[in-house]
Amino acid sequence: MEQMDNLLLVDANDERRQQLETVLSFMGIQWQSGGEEDCLAYLSAVENISAVIVGDLKTTTLLELATRYSSVPFISAEQSELSNSNIIGFLSQPFVTVHPSPIDSRM
Repeated sequence: MEQMDNLLLVDANDERRQQLETVLSFMGIQWQSGGEEDCLAYLSAVENISAVIVGDLKTTTLLELATRYSSVPFISAEQSELSNSNIIGFLSQPFVTVHPSPIDSRM
């Protein structure tokens, strides 16, 4: 599997964005995030974006972004219609589930 080298995370939901940043960092995926305006400027300026994870937006919609940047794959941080061919899926919370350690039956 090819490593994602530049994933953009756009989400006005600070808690969810921080959770996703933690998961992506743990997975060794390089990501960029910030305020929506800065992220949208970055999306316009950079050509090698592997994918964009989109959560809450204030100034545009996922559909508008997917239409404008048709060669970039988008993943919604919320369950949504996969209405464009480049909206490839959605994430659902919780992003990480911690399972208890197995009990040693020899004790």
